[in-house]
Amino acid sequence: MTLRRALLLVLVAIPLLLAAVWWWTMHTTAGAHFVWDRVAGALGDRLSVESIAGTIGSDLEITGFRYRSGGVTVDVGRFSGTVGFDVRPF
Repeated sequence: MTLRRALLLVLVAIPLLLAAVWWWTMHTTAGAHFVWDRVAGALGDRLSVESIAGTIGSDLEITGFRYRSGGVTVDVGRFSGTVGFDVRPF
């Protein structure tokens, strides 16, 4: 394989891989759980939820949300919403 072909393969493969990871994160329940695990891991025991259902891109529902920091506690029984990103220029 020549250097040019290898470079072309990398330049095509990386955007495709990033697009696949983005789609998985936004449009699967496993992706929503993956994102939640990263956020909860970064904040430690200050953040907790009872359950997560749906996907980030459509109909995400979080129940039993709790955030504690210092003397502040935020409890939300049920939260639902969507996150939308439009990356098209027009």
